[in-house]
Amino acid sequence: MQLKTIALQNQTITYWQGGNGEPLLLIHGGIGNAEVHWSTVWNQLAEKYHVIAPNLPSFSGTSPLERAGFAQIADWVVELMNTLKIDSANVIGNSFGGGVARLMASRHKRSVKRLILVNGGAIPNIPNFVGWGMQSRLFDGLFNMIRKQTFTYKGLAPMFADKSFLTNDFIAQADFDSLGFVTLMRQSASESIGAKIIPQVPTMVLWGEADKFTKVAMGENLAKMIPNAEFQLFSGAGHMPQIEKPDEFVKYIVEFFNFYETE
Repeated sequence: MQLKTIALQNQTITYWQGGNGEPLLLIHGGIGNAEVHWSTVWNQLAEKYHVIAPNLPSFSGTSPLERAGFAQIADWVVELMNTLKIDSANVIGNSFGGGVARLMASRHKRSVKRLILVNGGAIPNIPNFVGWGMQSRLFDGLFNMIRKQTFTYKGLAPMFADKSFLTNDFIAQADFDSLGFVTLMRQSASESIGAKIIPQVPTMVLWGEADKFTKVAMGENLAKMIPNAEFQLFSGAGHMPQIEKPDEFVKYIVEFFNFYETE
């Protein structure tokens, strides 16, 4: 995997790319950048797929967007795909990235062949007045306090089955990107998308059972909302199973994609 930079509409995008084969797009969540989320598995995946893992807007060298809710980021990812001359791809989204991936699959149907949502994908249905209120500068102090409490060992520990993965380097990188993530979350809250976004592609909801941040019931409910979605419980892992159990994670991914390749 190699780190690359590209200009898109006067914006800078940093992304990782490697491997050959069918395109596979990895969309990270808010606990750090693409490397934090996917470096444990992307070399294995690149043995079979052409892997692309962008740093989302405001993360690790990628320019911010003026508006950066789920819809805008989904459109932004598809623009990146078009620039890289990728017509369609298998897509995996973790946490916040799951919401982006889910919206891509319903908003840009031809761009997504198969979809995997990893401990994420729920899109909150927040009343407009609440969402727009969250953009007010009056709440800057509150959100900064929440950010500082969340991106610490204590704040991140509920997301992991094995706390040894919460190294000082991991926490430092997550904290470094946290300002951008909070901005994305606040802007996403002001969208009027609604919660019932229905992908029409083969979908697996893969959920680390030890995640105390997004609990198993949320994953089960999400799978029920998506026609014919497969729900797979991932034992011994939390919010980011690709970090805690990389070999098992890759096995689930390859088996799911292989099943639809042979249909």
